[in-house]
Amino acid sequence: MNLISLIGLILGIIGGVTASQSSTPFILNNESKAAIIIFTCVFLAVVCILIILSLRISQVKRGERRLLLAVAISSPFIATRLIYALISVFAENPNFNASFGNVTIYLCMAVLEEIIVALICIRVGFTISVVQRDETSAVVKQEKGIEDPERPGKFKTTTVSRTARRRTKKGGPITWLFRIARDYYRSRKAEV
Repeated sequence: MNLISLIGLILGIIGGVTASQSSTPFILNNESKAAIIIFTCVFLAVVCILIILSLRISQVKRGERRLLLAVAISSPFIATRLIYALISVFAENPNFNASFGNVTIYLCMAVLEEIIVALICIRVGFTISVVQRDETSAVVKQEKGIEDPERPGKFKTTTVSRTARRRTKKGGPITWLFRIARDYYRSRKAEV
């Protein structure tokens, strides 16, 4: 989803630059419309992941549940902001034009929503504590080509800590939600 969001961001930037160099800068082009559609689809996917994780809240670590709460609280504000963008792009209502439209509508449906979501994310970011991984869990890895002297015909195995492997994973909250959902799906598939 990060890649899809990045594509939407790039399309939005290209659309904005193209519109600013156009003779009609306040009419949105196809790149800007595609960016709004991509952001709306990503938002709907995040809401679906949020619902799935909320149904399995017991599997989410206690310290990380605040992230779900932050996404749940932020979702209506982001939805309002996306509705404003969709109306301004596709309905072409003059009240929803960011440059010449109704200032009150713009303030209440776009600016305040962005400020509120930023404050929620900052608040949760400062209150979340680092979750310590279980150091005793390990993965057995077979070393190729090194025969174990204690067991003839068997290869030597080493233990690799899962924490070392997990620390290398990068990404933001959306990537985290995706990985949780993917791991849940894989665990359910393994049970069957």
